[in-house]
Amino acid sequence: MLMCSCGSRLAPGVSRQALLALRPGMPSLQVQELLGAPLRVETPLARTRSTPEEYSSKIVWIYAEPRGGPGGIEIYLLFSKDQLESATAEYYDLRFFQCDGNKCPSVSNESDWERLPTHSGIGSQ
Repeated sequence: MLMCSCGSRLAPGVSRQALLALRPGMPSLQVQELLGAPLRVETPLARTRSTPEEYSSKIVWIYAEPRGGPGGIEIYLLFSKDQLESATAEYYDLRFFQCDGNKCPSVSNESDWERLPTHSGIGSQ
């Protein structure tokens, strides 16, 4: 786990380069090759008000989360049946990166995007 000046804990594989390589439909193993292991895994019900039936085959991988107080960067990936459905990065609850079936990749705020490392240490050892 890494700490960043953005007020968040980051998984060691988090980088702009890795996020830009994500595509909807990627198998979870391919995502792990890019980003490494997530900080934690949870069910989508912890993040939404949806019913269990809507998310019975879905999981969320958390790659960055605020450390302590409010705000900071949060990065989460939604998987359905072991394939990437979407990836989202937010800073203080404002989305600055999105990858889903509509648009991928989409960076909407360059200054927040630049808070992330350019390259990860995964695969460079």
